[in-house]
Amino acid sequence: MLSPLVYAIKTMMAGVNIESAFVCETGYCTQGHFDTAVAAACNNHDNSKAIAKKNYRKKDCCKKDCCKKDSLNTADKNNYLKQKSLDTAALTSCFLTNSTKNNEHIIDWGLVPNDKGIVPQPPDGAALMLKNNNGIYVGDTTKSEVFLTFDLGYEAGFTGQVLDILKQNDIKAIFFLCGHYIQKESDLTNKMIADGHIIGNHTNKHKDLPTLDNDLIKRDIAEFKQMYENAYTAPVVHFRPPSGRISERVLKEASAQGLKTVMWSSAIKDWGKQPIDSKKCADTLTKRAHNGNIILLHISNAGTPPMLEILIKNLKEKGFSFGDATKL
Repeated sequence: MLSPLVYAIKTMMAGVNIESAFVCETGYCTQGHFDTAVAAACNNHDNSKAIAKKNYRKKDCCKKDCCKKDSLNTADKNNYLKQKSLDTAALTSCFLTNSTKNNEHIIDWGLVPNDKGIVPQPPDGAALMLKNNNGIYVGDTTKSEVFLTFDLGYEAGFTGQVLDILKQNDIKAIFFLCGHYIQKESDLTNKMIADGHIIGNHTNKHKDLPTLDNDLIKRDIAEFKQMYENAYTAPVVHFRPPSGRISERVLKEASAQGLKTVMWSSAIKDWGKQPIDSKKCADTLTKRAHNGNIILLHISNAGTPPMLEILIKNLKEKGFSFGDATKL
């Protein structure tokens, strides 16, 4: 997936409304990812941009050499291009504001993978931030163990198959769930618990935590914890922030609520309804495997169960065992 900023700029330069593009493609707007004030400024450009774009496109742009035609309204074209530059600058400012909100260091979790069996390095400052706030992104690197973790924002109909595969291979995982999942999918949640897996706190409403004030961060984490512990017998001890977005405030609050933050050391693009290439994804994760590897997976499409079967077989053949993720 393109980074939000790159995707947004590419989308905008193509003449697509940036707010609707983000809602449809990534959902960042619904997560409060935009700095509100700057996003509003971005949107204020839309009307004048649309007028200039209409004038520009209605000329001879259907022809390959449209830019050379005398009939092209140069003023409108320049206006349109200038407007795109203004929007790009505003959007860039918007993201810079978010990444340094209130002078706070906000980290979008991401790692550069390798196939050398080496633990990938996290973003600058992230490892220390985790260490200081009861967080991890890798298990015991002295053992040839890997750990499976799943993020479930919604139920796509394939979790039952995944649970069967895990049970057949005697593998215990962590399932990071949101509030609506444990409310709507009580049967699957109970099966996870019955099979010996752990439920992790993925917040109640899956908001962009670093952009919220302290009270709202506390509430979104605590609401899930209370909702879950009121409905189910097992406690919640693990936490994973939505979209892998962390800051000192987020990690401190999770720790204050008795939670260990668990990030990951390898992942693939396996979300979305379009079935993934099961073998290709399994082979990619196998190449990136290392001691203590915490693997992030989603269960969003029909390609996930067969991918998991291949991955388990591959990793065992490579000499890895599956550690009990509930003990992380």
